[in-house]
Amino acid sequence: MSYTNVILYKVEQQSVVNVLRKQGRIAYVSSTQDNLTLVYDKETEELNATRIEAFSELLTKELGCVGLTSSVHDSNLYIYWLYSNGEPLDLYISVLYDTWGDPKRLCESFDRVSAIPEVQKVFQLVEQSNQSHEHFQFKFQGEDIHRAFIQALGMPSLGAFMGYYAIENAVFPKGLNRDNFIKTQD
Repeated sequence: MSYTNVILYKVEQQSVVNVLRKQGRIAYVSSTQDNLTLVYDKETEELNATRIEAFSELLTKELGCVGLTSSVHDSNLYIYWLYSNGEPLDLYISVLYDTWGDPKRLCESFDRVSAIPEVQKVFQLVEQSNQSHEHFQFKFQGEDIHRAFIQALGMPSLGAFMGYYAIENAVFPKGLNRDNFIKTQD
């Protein structure tokens, strides 16, 4: 399984839709829940770091917000990019030993300071898993890592573990359907 999505903080669904339409992007935008709005952009579905970074920068700058872009590739690789107002704050790559992830910065960006210990545990679990791998068969893999970060941050998980093509093909987790999303264009 591979997917990419962006969690935007303190920005409403319609504002996101307006910016994406202005940019000519093909994307789905979730309804806003607990000050979080998810974006599933078609162009960022392929794991192309340059495109993902450019999209994250542009989106958070235009909307004046924080954005956590998460990408899972082939179920085993998890990467996140943290941006605020167009500026990169943090980068985390799950399969590297020197991964840069900063739990304090991640938690503070979403006003979840009390989650720092739990987020730190996720980083530690990934590091332990990487150190004990055999032939790149990781125990703690992409979607599991993404799920652990979302849970540790105390964020709603509905829709966090899918991308553009899941919505396009009507493959929804329990509790979601197409009515939960606005498509920016056909």
